[in-house]
Amino acid sequence: MAVRRLTSLTRKAFSLVLVVFLVVLMVLAGTSCSTGGAKSTKGNPTGATANPKTATSGFPGAPGYPKEAVSGQWEVAGGLWLLEITQGVDRDYVLWSKTAGAGGSGAGTGAGTGAGAGAVASTGALKAIVSFVENAHFFKVEDGRLLFTAIGGDDTGHFRFPYRLTYDLQTGTLQKSPLYLPLAQSESFGKAGGWAQALARVNVGVDTVGFDFNPRAGEVMAGGHTLPATTTSCDEKTKTMTFTFKNVILPLSMKDGQVFTLRATTNPTVSTTGAPGAQGKVREVRVAASGGDLKATVTLNGATEYTAETISLGGEGYSSTIRCEAAFR
Repeated sequence: MAVRRLTSLTRKAFSLVLVVFLVVLMVLAGTSCSTGGAKSTKGNPTGATANPKTATSGFPGAPGYPKEAVSGQWEVAGGLWLLEITQGVDRDYVLWSKTAGAGGSGAGTGAGTGAGAGAVASTGALKAIVSFVENAHFFKVEDGRLLFTAIGGDDTGHFRFPYRLTYDLQTGTLQKSPLYLPLAQSESFGKAGGWAQALARVNVGVDTVGFDFNPRAGEVMAGGHTLPATTTSCDEKTKTMTFTFKNVILPLSMKDGQVFTLRATTNPTVSTTGAPGAQGKVREVRVAASGGDLKATVTLNGATEYTAETISLGGEGYSSTIRCEAAFR
C-alpha cells in the first residue's frame, strides 16, 4: 500500500512539473496581448552592426560610466558605439567614439557627410543622448536615426503610455513622438498608489476619447496630481477596448453604465444617441463602476492601433484636472 501511494504521488508530482514546464514555454513564446512596446536591448536591433552577445566595443570606462556598467553596446556607425549604461535602476544611453570622427562619411547608417552635430568628433569622447528619466530601451537604427521606446516616470513612478524617442545622428537632436500600438497589446501606465480620484468628464471625438479626473473630496493632496494607475485590454470579438482606472469613482452626475457619444462632448452628463462618429474610429464610450475602480469601454469602428497621452489641464485644489487621452487609427 505504501508503495502504491508513493507511486501515485510520484505521478502527480511528474504531472505538476510537466504542466509548469508547458506554462513556462507558453510565457516565453509570448502572447498577442503582451505588455510593453520595446524590444530587448540585449539582442541585435534592426540596423545595428554589432550584436552585444558576440561583439564588444572595447569601452575602457570613463568618469561616471564604469565599464562594468555597460549592459548593452551597438556599433551604430563606423567607429561610433551606442552604450547602454545601467547603474542600479537608472539606465542611460551615451555615444562613444572609438575612433576620431566616428559617425561621419561612410558610416553606412545615414549619419551623413562629416562628423555632424550628433557624432562624437574625438577619439574616446562621450556624448550623453538619452537620460535615465526617460526609462528608455533602444529599439533600432533606421536611416541615421536611433529609435528608442520610453515610458518616462524617472524615479516618481508616474509612468506614461509608451512613446517614441528619436535621436538624429546628423543633427544631434532628440525628439519625442506618439507610439501607436496594436489594439491587442495591453499596457499599464499612470501611477500606482496615487490620489483617490473621481471622473469629471468624458470627451468623445471622432478618433479620440479623453477622460478627465479630479481629486476626490477629502483627499490629502500631497505629491502632485498624477494619472490613476491605468490598464488597457481589447476584446476582438466585440471590437471594444477597456480602460481600467484604479481607485476612481463616478461622480453623482453620472450614471453607472452611462453611454457617451460624439454629441455628448459638450455635456458629458447627458447621454445621446446622435452623431455617434460612425465615420471615425470611436462609436461610443460606456463607463461603469467596478469594485472601487472605473472601467471605460470604448466601442470602435475599424481601428487597429491606439496610443494614449497624459495631459495636465491645471487647476488648484480639488479642481485640479488631469486627462488620459486615447487616440485610435
